[in-house]
Amino acid sequence: MLAVVALHTTPFERLLTPIGDSHDAATWVNQLARFAVPFFFVMSGYFWASKFAAAALLAAPTRALGRRIAIVFAVWSLFYLLPTDLGGAFAHGPLGPLKTVYWNLAAAARDPLATLFGGTKNHLWFLPALLSCLAISALLLRFTRPPVLVATAVVLYTVGLAGKAYADSPIGFHSGFNLRNGPFFGLLFFVTGYLLQRWHAERQAPGRGLALIVVGLAVQAIELQLIRQHWGSSMNQDYVVGTYFLGVGAALLALSNARWLSASGLAAAGPLALGIYVLHYAFVDLLAPLDRLWPEHALWDVVYVVAVLLLSWWAAAQLARHPATRRWVS
Repeated sequence: MLAVVALHTTPFERLLTPIGDSHDAATWVNQLARFAVPFFFVMSGYFWASKFAAAALLAAPTRALGRRIAIVFAVWSLFYLLPTDLGGAFAHGPLGPLKTVYWNLAAAARDPLATLFGGTKNHLWFLPALLSCLAISALLLRFTRPPVLVATAVVLYTVGLAGKAYADSPIGFHSGFNLRNGPFFGLLFFVTGYLLQRWHAERQAPGRGLALIVVGLAVQAIELQLIRQHWGSSMNQDYVVGTYFLGVGAALLALSNARWLSASGLAAAGPLALGIYVLHYAFVDLLAPLDRLWPEHALWDVVYVVAVLLLSWWAAAQLARHPATRRWVS
């Protein structure tokens, strides 16, 4: 979650050098943090696979997980129709918050497909993407064989790369739809999580995860330099080929349960990861006026990340205390 918050608070970015334009601290913090969302996809597939022993038994856990994802997505999409950047809202006068709600509703209605796949706030895309990965995986496992699912995931990931990171290359294409959303990238990670559970990845040594992380970072660095140098593309990319090894390596490292990774205090936050995820953008926005006040202050960049994380953690813990709101955050 610290990495996810760093993606959305853009630490060390400077006004004249956006993330991805050069090999600066902002770009590399951004790219180092790219393991986080793939990690969540992998672990989602892993824990889903742990709920059933055979494909014929996957219907009940799939329905339960799908219902939960859909409810969380609907609740927080409604929540983010409200103005979370209060400073920006009141800049439009005393009725600015009401105007903001109206503008948010209008934007959601103007492009219903984007709203369906992305929600009403930038980060909510993960939930419908996860839901689509769950649905495709369940259908293909139930009616075909795992190799068909793996092949489908590889094809979708390839299409996603061609339409995103490699869009400006000779093999690429430009789409009006953000291919980050939906199953294009997430399915391969989700399927990998399923396979890791079947292969008992928790028995693997942590060195394998660390090795994959190193390989992923190296391949990622080469790819970003390639697309920047040859086709003028930004290095601010959600996914490249190396991201796969980076995300899976992080998951393998976590699953190894190495003794040096043990931290009981942090482990207590595990059940609140979902809540921190859905809530954190509210605090990104609430603290945005301070970010605008100190746009190029390195100390503030660090404080911003930590403050958003801790406030989100606290808010998720408060909501988790009440039965009515617990299922929205944990």
